[in-house]
Amino acid sequence: MTDMIAQVIVLLPSHTPPDARTRPVFHYAIPAKLAGKLQPGHFVLVPFGKHAANKTRLVSGIILCLGDQAPPGIDLKPIDDLLDPQPVVSETHLWLAQWMADYYLAPLCECVRSFAPPGQTIHSDLEYALVQTTDDQRPLTADQPAPRLGSLQSNIIALLRERGPLRTGQLDVALRRKNWQSAIKPLITQGIVNITRVLPLPRTRPNMVRFVELATPLAAITDSDLGRTEDTLQRRRRALEPLLDSISA
Repeated sequence: MTDMIAQVIVLLPSHTPPDARTRPVFHYAIPAKLAGKLQPGHFVLVPFGKHAANKTRLVSGIILCLGDQAPPGIDLKPIDDLLDPQPVVSETHLWLAQWMADYYLAPLCECVRSFAPPGQTIHSDLEYALVQTTDDQRPLTADQPAPRLGSLQSNIIALLRERGPLRTGQLDVALRRKNWQSAIKPLITQGIVNITRVLPLPRTRPNMVRFVELATPLAAITDSDLGRTEDTLQRRRRALEPLLDSISA
């Protein structure tokens, strides 16, 4: 029988309230597009909660186990997507994470995160954009009055016109200490601003590793080069020992 249910350890953001992070697993339906493709340890994207604009939030998670029966009385949401074709956590590490959570009374998601590759916590964001950028309001019919805008709403429109689509965090910074989320709701209702659910941009950066090598040939280094006093000479000789050992090896 094909597995139809997946128990997923949701990798909630660190700012999530502690009572939500202590819940062990959540059940999700396996959609037809992923039937037969999932196994424990897979990295998936699942719906979890709502954004401020009542759009479903997507977060990342690790599949704990599969099954064919759902808990009674629960309308399961489907898994949104498989993010990596290969499991990112082994079944041995999943078992160990459960043991750690039970023994140390720690949130299971935090224990599993210890074995997952870095950067595995993903949660969707909202992007706000002007539906029309030529005027401060949407196109109006002859019998439809122009909407009255407050100063903060006018600032939001001007900001979106100048910088283009912006995400929640970008608006928080640009409109610091202003209740822009309440001010933007009428703009969304009136069709002036459109919202789209988006995934975060990749956070990759080069891994820089420092190497040390001798700038002067070993045969050319004399005691006078290392220091004038005996203490300085001995200290610098000890600092050079790892380099000298690597050369001799």
